[in-house]
Amino acid sequence: GLVSEAADLADFGFLEFGWGDREYYPAPAPTIAMALAAGLGANPAVIHLAGRAEPPLPSAELEVVRLALTGPGFTTMAEAIDATFDRSSGARAERVAPGLAPRSAFYAATGRFGLAKTCNTWVADMLAAGGVAIRPDGVATAEQLMARLRMLPEAAPRARRPSGPGFRRPARLRKSHARARCRR
Repeated sequence: GLVSEAADLADFGFLEFGWGDREYYPAPAPTIAMALAAGLGANPAVIHLAGRAEPPLPSAELEVVRLALTGPGFTTMAEAIDATFDRSSGARAERVAPGLAPRSAFYAATGRFGLAKTCNTWVADMLAAGGVAIRPDGVATAEQLMARLRMLPEAAPRARRPSGPGFRRPARLRKSHARARCRR
């Protein structure tokens, strides 16, 4: 009931959130210039909201770390995610772009994206708000975030992301946008 924008996704059992640069993150074909502008600036942010029928499963392209939150921790994390939506223009955040998946969208968000505050920092902040013992400071890349999550004693099950010669991540994953996934 917190995230009013999720009302359009009521038939999904899970929600997926992501936060990032307002120009780069929603771009169907991001350019190097957009990546540089995103990294070097302190640009307006967007939040991506998508519905999922099932939780994500580990695969060759996706590493999954499962964390359990307490009831109050989950509520606090949901409140922190809700506060990320910029609702200054009304009861719902402005929809600024179509999402990365069917029935998903990008919405105006609070905060500014840059090297000091990346999508991965945002995920660490949201998890910390939920009571996960993670320090968001110094988290800029997906690998830094995942390394900290892998070290948590409650992190299970784990699936390692493939690497090495010949491995190439799919284009959407090379953007390194970590996402928080929440069960309703």
